[in-house]
Amino acid sequence: MDRRLLACLSGLLFLATTSILWACPFCGPMQGQTLSKEVQQARFVVFGPLSNPQARLNPDGTESGTTDLTIEAVIKDHEYLKGKKVLVVPRYIPVQEKDAKLRFLLFCDLFQERVDPYRGLPMLGKDVVAYLNGATRLEKAPAPERLKFFFQYLDHEDPELATDAYREFAASEYRDVLGMIQGSDRAQLRARLVHWLRDPNTPAFRLGFYGMLLGHCGDKAADLSVYQELLADEQRAQLSGLDGILAGYVLLDPAKGWKHLEGVLSNPALEFTTRYAGLRAVRFLWDFHPDLVPKKTLLAALARLVEQRDIADLAIDDLRKWGEWSLTEKVLSYFSAESHDVSIVKRAIIKYALRCPEPAARAFIAEQRKLQPERVREIEELLELEVPTPSVTPTPKPATQPGGS
Repeated sequence: MDRRLLACLSGLLFLATTSILWACPFCGPMQGQTLSKEVQQARFVVFGPLSNPQARLNPDGTESGTTDLTIEAVIKDHEYLKGKKVLVVPRYIPVQEKDAKLRFLLFCDLFQERVDPYRGLPMLGKDVVAYLNGATRLEKAPAPERLKFFFQYLDHEDPELATDAYREFAASEYRDVLGMIQGSDRAQLRARLVHWLRDPNTPAFRLGFYGMLLGHCGDKAADLSVYQELLADEQRAQLSGLDGILAGYVLLDPAKGWKHLEGVLSNPALEFTTRYAGLRAVRFLWDFHPDLVPKKTLLAALARLVEQRDIADLAIDDLRKWGEWSLTEKVLSYFSAESHDVSIVKRAIIKYALRCPEPAARAFIAEQRKLQPERVREIEELLELEVPTPSVTPTPKPATQPGGS
């Protein structure tokens, strides 16, 4: 992906998802609602095999028909289902012999006493019944308890269940994920995470989340090699979960993990995506674990990114959002530097200076208002539209400390 496009998408994501900005780190945005939420919204939900498809041709030339669903389980009940063993679905679904083992999860509404099956999911087996019944029973339970239940399904053989369980984590708050860790059997949790991180079949987008979790509950003596193997693997080290793997490495061993992360941030020869993953790991440490790596050390790392033309604007934006002005002179010095003669970097510097209370920044803005008043005014208007970054209370550590043995 083009570097500028990536930066643009990052900005749009910030504006669009501020309400969930402090959701589970490194899970990534997951499209669609969880199945448990969909069950809550449906009029009724049933499960079973399809059979007896009947097609017919309407007078206007269109096709319609019906298909029977044998009700093997009712996930969410309704008066309409009373006494029914078969639900006649007002759709022609061409069920074939090879589909005989398939079961369907059917979400239904009613319109003038007519069934409106608005979503149907083919399932590999019957485990979805226990899955949704369990989720329903835990609907009002504390979030960490719910997450312990969903954790069991993260590697389920049915991809619908595995994806939905992961979606439950993606929609959860970080503090609840930590609560799940605290309330779980550490040895079992760690064993599964190590297995998933080493398994080449684990979806790439999950590696960051699993890497972060292992950082909280891993064994420093035994599990450092997991991170080192992942980071040494040329193919896997470039995957989308690199940010969480780097963060987990620091959580497990702050000294060795930070040394590696610092090396990533300081090397402009690395791919932009690699250094950007490092920046995301720094954001995580800054927001949630300010006691793990000293702030002055994190700021020094951002100073190195400011020196790099292709990522300077993102680092400068972070400094502005954090209200950190100790690097004001360094940031302003790059406005006229030939190495940083890029519009997006210059715009980031002006945005930084507009928010900065330091005299040097005030003088810089006064000069820019004379030289390019329209541009400064336009950037000011953009800043006014920007949703303020919510403050974050440092996350309390669970009973299992990062880097524990």
